[in-house]
Amino acid sequence: MNTFRMSLLAIGAGITMVATAAPALAVGTTATKIPVLKSASTAGYISEKRGIKSVSTVFEVPKIIDCTASENAGMGPVVILVGSGYFVGAGAEAECQDGTLTYMVAINHNGSETHPLTVAAQDEISVDITIESKTVLVKIEDLTTKQKTSQSLPKGKISAAELGDDSLTQDNHQVPIPKFTSHQFTDVKINGKALKDAAPLLDEELVRGKTVLIKAGRISKAGDSFVMYFVHAT
Repeated sequence: MNTFRMSLLAIGAGITMVATAAPALAVGTTATKIPVLKSASTAGYISEKRGIKSVSTVFEVPKIIDCTASENAGMGPVVILVGSGYFVGAGAEAECQDGTLTYMVAINHNGSETHPLTVAAQDEISVDITIESKTVLVKIEDLTTKQKTSQSLPKGKISAAELGDDSLTQDNHQVPIPKFTSHQFTDVKINGKALKDAAPLLDEELVRGKTVLIKAGRISKAGDSFVMYFVHAT
Protein backbone atom coordinates (compact mmCIF):
# COMPACT_ATOMS: atom_id res chain seq x y z
CA MET A 1 0.00 0.00 0.00
CA ASN A 2 1.20 3.53 -0.77
CA THR A 3 1.83 5.55 2.36
CA PHE A 4 -0.56 8.33 3.33
CA ARG A 5 0.93 11.59 4.55
CA MET A 6 -0.24 14.73 6.31
CA SER A 7 -1.50 17.50 4.09
CA LEU A 8 0.97 20.38 3.85
CA LEU A 9 -1.78 22.81 2.85
CA ALA A 10 -2.50 23.75 6.44
CA ILE A 11 -3.15 27.27 7.65
CA GLY A 12 -3.35 29.93 5.02
CA ALA A 13 -3.69 27.77 1.91
CA GLY A 14 -7.11 27.32 0.39
CA ILE A 15 -8.76 29.30 3.20
CA THR A 16 -11.60 31.78 2.90
CA MET A 17 -13.20 33.88 5.61
CA VAL A 18 -16.87 33.36 6.37
CA ALA A 19 -19.10 36.25 7.39
CA THR A 20 -20.30 34.52 10.55
CA ALA A 21 -18.32 33.98 13.72
CA ALA A 22 -18.39 31.17 16.24
CA PRO A 23 -18.73 31.60 20.00
CA ALA A 24 -15.28 31.15 21.48
CA LEU A 25 -16.37 29.60 24.74
CA ALA A 26 -19.19 27.54 26.19
CA VAL A 27 -22.31 29.10 27.71
CA GLY A 28 -21.56 31.01 30.88
CA THR A 29 -18.23 32.48 29.79
CA THR A 30 -17.25 35.74 28.16
CA ALA A 31 -18.97 36.05 24.76
CA THR A 32 -15.83 36.43 22.68
CA LYS A 33 -16.28 35.81 18.96
CA ILE A 34 -13.82 33.79 16.90
CA PRO A 35 -13.79 34.23 13.11
CA VAL A 36 -14.77 31.12 11.14
CA LEU A 37 -12.61 30.02 8.21
CA LYS A 38 -13.27 27.50 5.46
CA SER A 39 -10.31 25.30 4.51
CA ALA A 40 -9.78 22.59 1.93
CA SER A 41 -7.36 20.69 4.16
CA THR A 42 -7.73 21.18 7.91
CA ALA A 43 -10.24 21.85 10.69
CA GLY A 44 -9.76 22.97 14.27
CA TYR A 45 -8.48 26.01 16.14
CA ILE A 46 -5.61 28.18 14.94
CA SER A 47 -3.62 30.44 17.25
CA GLU A 48 -1.73 33.30 15.67
CA LYS A 49 -0.34 34.40 19.02
CA ARG A 50 3.07 36.02 18.67
CA GLY A 51 6.02 34.28 20.26
CA ILE A 52 4.76 30.70 20.26
CA LYS A 53 7.29 28.60 22.19
CA SER A 54 5.35 25.49 23.13
CA VAL A 55 2.13 23.67 22.22
CA SER A 56 0.72 20.61 23.98
CA THR A 57 -2.48 18.59 24.12
CA VAL A 58 -4.01 15.15 24.61
CA PHE A 59 -6.41 13.73 22.03
CA GLU A 60 -8.25 10.50 21.34
CA VAL A 61 -7.47 8.62 18.12
CA PRO A 62 -10.72 8.60 16.11
CA LYS A 63 -12.10 5.31 14.83
CA ILE A 64 -12.90 5.00 11.13
CA ILE A 65 -16.37 3.54 10.61
CA ASP A 66 -17.27 1.13 7.79
CA CYS A 67 -13.91 0.63 6.08
CA THR A 68 -14.74 -1.30 2.90
CA ALA A 69 -12.54 -3.04 0.36
CA SER A 70 -13.23 -0.32 -2.19
CA GLU A 71 -12.46 2.55 0.18
CA ASN A 72 -9.24 4.55 0.20
CA ALA A 73 -9.61 7.33 2.75
CA GLY A 74 -8.11 8.83 5.88
CA MET A 75 -7.67 11.73 8.30
CA GLY A 76 -5.80 12.47 11.47
CA PRO A 77 -5.79 14.59 14.66
CA VAL A 78 -2.66 16.72 14.78
CA VAL A 79 -0.74 19.62 16.25
CA ILE A 80 0.74 21.76 13.48
CA LEU A 81 3.28 24.59 13.67
CA VAL A 82 3.80 26.66 10.53
CA GLY A 83 5.73 29.63 9.26
CA SER A 84 7.07 30.93 5.98
CA GLY A 85 8.49 27.84 4.27
CA TYR A 86 8.25 25.87 7.50
CA PHE A 87 5.96 23.05 8.68
CA VAL A 88 5.99 20.67 11.65
CA GLY A 89 3.04 18.35 12.19
CA ALA A 90 2.76 15.77 14.96
CA GLY A 91 -0.17 13.51 15.78
CA ALA A 92 -1.90 10.38 14.57
CA GLU A 93 -3.27 9.10 11.27
CA ALA A 94 -6.35 6.93 10.77
CA GLU A 95 -6.31 5.19 7.39
CA CYS A 96 -8.53 2.85 5.40
CA GLN A 97 -6.85 1.30 2.36
CA ASP A 98 -8.58 -1.48 0.43
CA GLY A 99 -10.48 -2.63 3.51
CA THR A 100 -7.49 -2.51 5.86
CA LEU A 101 -7.56 -0.17 8.85
CA THR A 102 -4.31 1.31 10.14
CA TYR A 103 -3.69 3.72 13.01
CA MET A 104 -0.25 5.23 13.57
CA VAL A 105 1.65 8.14 15.03
CA ALA A 106 3.05 10.56 12.45
CA ILE A 107 5.67 13.33 12.58
CA ASN A 108 6.12 15.51 9.50
CA HIS A 109 8.85 18.10 9.02
CA ASN A 110 8.61 20.08 5.77
CA GLY A 111 7.19 17.07 3.92
CA SER A 112 9.50 14.41 5.35
CA GLU A 113 7.26 12.11 7.40
CA THR A 114 7.92 9.23 9.77
CA HIS A 115 5.54 6.81 11.50
CA PRO A 116 7.40 5.73 14.64
CA LEU A 117 4.51 4.07 16.50
CA THR A 118 1.50 1.94 15.65
CA VAL A 119 -1.48 2.83 17.83
CA ALA A 120 -5.15 1.87 18.05
CA ALA A 121 -8.46 3.64 17.67
CA GLN A 122 -9.53 5.42 20.87
CA ASP A 123 -6.00 5.41 22.34
CA GLU A 124 -5.20 8.62 24.23
CA ILE A 125 -2.24 10.40 22.67
CA SER A 126 -0.17 13.16 24.27
CA VAL A 127 1.68 15.58 21.97
CA ASP A 128 4.16 18.15 23.26
CA ILE A 129 6.11 20.42 20.89
CA THR A 130 8.74 22.79 22.31
CA ILE A 131 10.71 25.38 20.37
CA GLU A 132 14.24 25.32 21.76
CA SER A 133 17.21 27.57 20.99
CA LYS A 134 18.25 25.73 17.83
CA THR A 135 15.74 22.91 17.37
CA VAL A 136 12.09 21.95 17.74
CA LEU A 137 11.55 19.03 20.10
CA VAL A 138 8.52 16.80 19.43
CA LYS A 139 7.41 14.36 22.12
CA ILE A 140 4.53 11.92 21.64
CA GLU A 141 3.23 9.37 24.12
CA ASP A 142 0.44 6.84 23.76
CA LEU A 143 -1.02 7.20 27.26
CA THR A 144 -3.04 4.01 26.75
CA THR A 145 -0.09 1.71 25.95
CA LYS A 146 2.72 3.84 27.46
CA GLN A 147 4.66 3.84 24.18
CA LYS A 148 6.79 6.94 23.64
CA THR A 149 8.69 8.56 20.81
CA SER A 150 10.49 11.86 20.24
CA GLN A 151 12.31 13.75 17.51
CA SER A 152 14.53 16.83 17.50
CA LEU A 153 13.95 18.75 14.27
CA PRO A 154 15.52 21.81 12.60
CA LYS A 155 14.03 25.06 13.84
CA GLY A 156 12.22 27.57 11.62
CA LYS A 157 10.24 30.76 12.04
CA ILE A 158 6.78 29.95 13.43
CA SER A 159 3.81 32.25 12.91
CA ALA A 160 0.85 30.03 13.88
CA ALA A 161 -0.18 26.81 15.57
CA GLU A 162 -3.20 24.65 14.77
CA LEU A 163 -4.84 21.87 16.76
CA GLY A 164 -7.48 19.73 15.09
CA ASP A 165 -7.93 17.31 12.20
CA ASP A 166 -5.85 17.17 9.05
CA SER A 167 -6.68 15.62 5.71
CA LEU A 168 -4.16 13.14 4.28
CA THR A 169 -2.47 12.89 0.90
CA GLN A 170 -1.31 9.99 -1.24
CA ASP A 171 0.98 10.58 -4.22
CA ASN A 172 0.48 14.34 -3.66
CA HIS A 173 -3.31 14.09 -3.93
CA GLN A 174 -5.71 14.48 -1.02
CA VAL A 175 -7.57 11.29 -0.19
CA PRO A 176 -11.30 11.29 0.75
CA ILE A 177 -12.48 11.93 4.29
CA PRO A 178 -14.06 8.77 5.78
CA LYS A 179 -16.79 8.55 8.38
CA PHE A 180 -15.13 8.58 11.81
CA THR A 181 -15.98 8.96 15.49
CA SER A 182 -15.95 12.40 17.05
CA HIS A 183 -13.01 12.88 19.43
CA GLN A 184 -11.86 15.37 22.01
CA PHE A 185 -8.75 17.50 22.39
CA THR A 186 -8.08 18.15 26.08
CA ASP A 187 -5.52 20.02 28.18
CA VAL A 188 -4.68 22.25 25.21
CA LYS A 189 -1.92 24.67 26.14
CA ILE A 190 0.09 27.21 24.19
CA ASN A 191 3.08 28.68 26.02
CA GLY A 192 1.81 26.88 29.11
CA LYS A 193 -1.57 28.63 29.13
CA ALA A 194 -5.03 27.42 28.10
CA LEU A 195 -6.04 27.69 24.46
CA LYS A 196 -8.55 30.46 25.22
CA ASP A 197 -5.63 32.73 26.17
CA ALA A 198 -3.75 32.16 22.90
CA ALA A 199 -5.47 34.97 20.97
CA PRO A 200 -5.89 35.85 18.19
CA LEU A 201 -7.75 32.61 17.49
CA LEU A 202 -9.44 31.33 14.33
CA ASP A 203 -12.04 28.56 14.05
CA GLU A 204 -11.47 26.52 10.90
CA GLU A 205 -13.82 24.08 9.14
CA LEU A 206 -12.72 21.54 6.52
CA VAL A 207 -14.93 21.80 3.44
CA ARG A 208 -15.32 20.45 -0.08
CA GLY A 209 -17.11 23.06 -2.14
CA LYS A 210 -19.95 24.23 0.11
CA THR A 211 -20.13 21.01 2.14
CA VAL A 212 -18.62 21.01 5.64
CA LEU A 213 -16.81 17.72 6.32
CA ILE A 214 -15.18 18.29 9.71
CA LYS A 215 -15.68 21.03 12.28
CA ALA A 216 -14.62 21.89 15.81
CA GLY A 217 -17.04 22.31 18.69
CA ARG A 218 -16.95 25.20 21.13
CA ILE A 219 -13.97 25.68 23.39
CA SER A 220 -14.90 24.46 26.87
CA LYS A 221 -15.69 26.72 29.80
CA ALA A 222 -12.23 25.98 31.21
CA GLY A 223 -10.79 27.13 27.90
CA ASP A 224 -8.55 24.14 27.25
CA SER A 225 -10.61 21.53 25.39
CA PHE A 226 -12.94 21.04 22.43
CA VAL A 227 -14.47 18.23 20.36
CA MET A 228 -13.79 17.55 16.68
CA TYR A 229 -16.95 16.44 14.85
CA PHE A 230 -17.41 14.35 11.73
CA VAL A 231 -20.05 16.00 9.53
CA HIS A 232 -19.83 14.49 6.06
CA ALA A 233 -17.67 11.97 4.19
CA THR A 234 -16.35 12.39 0.65
